[in-house]
Amino acid sequence: MFSWKKFHNTKQADESVDSRSEEMSAHIELKEEPKYPSTQDTIELKELPESKSIECAQGVFELKLDSSEPHIVRKPALNLGNEIKADSGEHEKYVLLFDLDGTLLDSIDGIYHSFTHACGVEFSPTLDEVRSLIGLPLAEMFVKIGFDSKEAQNRAILYKNHYRKIYLQETKLLPNVIESLIMASGFAHLGVVTTKTALYSKHILQHFDILRFFKVVIGSEDVQHPKPSAEPILKALYSLPITPKEQVFMIGDTIYDLEAAQNAQINGVWVRSGYGVGLESRATASYDGVYEAVSAIRVQAKQYEEGWHTTE
Repeated sequence: MFSWKKFHNTKQADESVDSRSEEMSAHIELKEEPKYPSTQDTIELKELPESKSIECAQGVFELKLDSSEPHIVRKPALNLGNEIKADSGEHEKYVLLFDLDGTLLDSIDGIYHSFTHACGVEFSPTLDEVRSLIGLPLAEMFVKIGFDSKEAQNRAILYKNHYRKIYLQETKLLPNVIESLIMASGFAHLGVVTTKTALYSKHILQHFDILRFFKVVIGSEDVQHPKPSAEPILKALYSLPITPKEQVFMIGDTIYDLEAAQNAQINGVWVRSGYGVGLESRATASYDGVYEAVSAIRVQAKQYEEGWHTTE
């Protein structure tokens, strides 16, 4: 239960939606709010079929994306026999999916300032109260503090119009993120799965020159069911090479990341660098930060590679 401080003021906050594009950097231009049309970035998301079968030594899995809740169906294992060569010189790379806020990015200042700006005179949440809501879709954050669903959508637009003016200046990389991504790219395919919009996510990643590490970025506008649904993870996996689920990891800082991983039947790794607290029991593994998490997964990947090449 939150103890929100509410101001009883009959004067309405004079808020207006700024529809003009702001120049955020020399090579990045944001589109007008609130439609957020697609932009031509280095990442192009594919048109996806409703389902896709994945065959590997562990069995056959069908990933389904349709109008209902996305899910995975495991089919009976196939006896692949001689179809799998003992040492073909190739093996599946791992897949590491990263959350953004609290996992790769220290973004609390921009989020807090934009959130309180959008609340206006109605509410004055504290930093810790806003921090506890991070990981939810933006409109749900406003519902949590007492706005009805329609007004929450309006407040989300106010948030975005303010956030787009400050988010690059008020966002920093968490420690050792670049080193972590360089290490991870050596043994894994990398993606981003976030409740932040993909538009802003790609701009931030490009601003810090780390967009190049990722093959896919899934944001809030790309899915019908955000985390903790499995849909964002499954949609990211559609755009990546086929990999056994034991080698797929979702690395994040909140319960929503871990629940999404569980729903997608992959490994959920919790990092303590962000906004979640005491989630060790809900995760496959827990680490202080993303560098420690990637280092540990890399050890496992090396053991897998050595085992692959010694298989007879």
